[in-house]
Amino acid sequence: MEASRGTRDIWSVLYSGANLLDIAGPLQVFATAAEQAFLHRPSTPVAYRVRLLSRDGGLVRTSSGVEIQTERFRLPARRQRVTLIAAGGHGSDAAMQDTRLLEWLRELARGAERMASVCTGAFLLAAAGLLDGRRVTTHWDYCGRLATQFPRVKVEPEAIYIEDRGLWTSAGVTSGLDMALALVERDLGHKLASLTARRLVFYLRRPGTQSQFSIPLIAQTADKHRLSALTDWILAHPDYPHAVEHMAARAAMSQRTLYRVFRDELQMTPNDFVERIRLETAKRLLVEGNDSLERIAFKSGLGSRSRMCALFHRRLQTSPTQYRERFGP
Repeated sequence: MEASRGTRDIWSVLYSGANLLDIAGPLQVFATAAEQAFLHRPSTPVAYRVRLLSRDGGLVRTSSGVEIQTERFRLPARRQRVTLIAAGGHGSDAAMQDTRLLEWLRELARGAERMASVCTGAFLLAAAGLLDGRRVTTHWDYCGRLATQFPRVKVEPEAIYIEDRGLWTSAGVTSGLDMALALVERDLGHKLASLTARRLVFYLRRPGTQSQFSIPLIAQTADKHRLSALTDWILAHPDYPHAVEHMAARAAMSQRTLYRVFRDELQMTPNDFVERIRLETAKRLLVEGNDSLERIAFKSGLGSRSRMCALFHRRLQTSPTQYRERFGP
């Protein structure tokens, strides 16, 4: 898809106690994308201009103690294409009570091209009434609170980022990078988004539907003395048979003990763990390369294309082909 070549303004709204990475991470993605766009399309306008805004301007102290110089709030000029990003952070509770900030957000929403939030920045947008009736996400630890405090908001706790009619919301800190990269891909196309990811040494461009509760992340919480060696082995070898008796032998446990420890440590059975690892492997292979569905089913340990399709429909309500078309290159 050929991208629009006009300049877009990226405005990050800051407040006392905002999270430094929620601010800097997405902005660096846009800045790097602008550099890559200039290198590969030097005759086109600058892709992005980045600004840091706060209610009163001047220095704003982030939750890490780092102070950032900001400009006073402003409204977009005519025909100016602005993306506003509300950062999260421990200071968001106090910022939600700032009536001047909320009013500015409401005014900006009428003239901005799109709005976005990272982590608890969603609470700022919700407090301003900008999330009513929208599908949104935030950090998993705050999803319940967001849904309770703002019942008109449709909170989806699984996704790492969501786009709903020009409103983008993301989960924890690193998902802000994924959301920013998805915006770059929307604006500038897949090639420049890939170049940006390579420049920033992104390991993987994660689709928004990837769960906040990813199995590799969950596996890291396992007791180091009981399950970590086994789960590391399964993560590295999803294509192995992994029968329960084999897993129990590798963990030096009885099968009964293995089931109990999996339930205690990971809240799932050994077989469910293996299945979810294979599903995540298949999703990654669909996005990263051009292997056939049969080859991906084999590499991920799912065995056959039909079995992989059945698993995708059961777990994701989509097919491998549709997943690749949506999130693949």
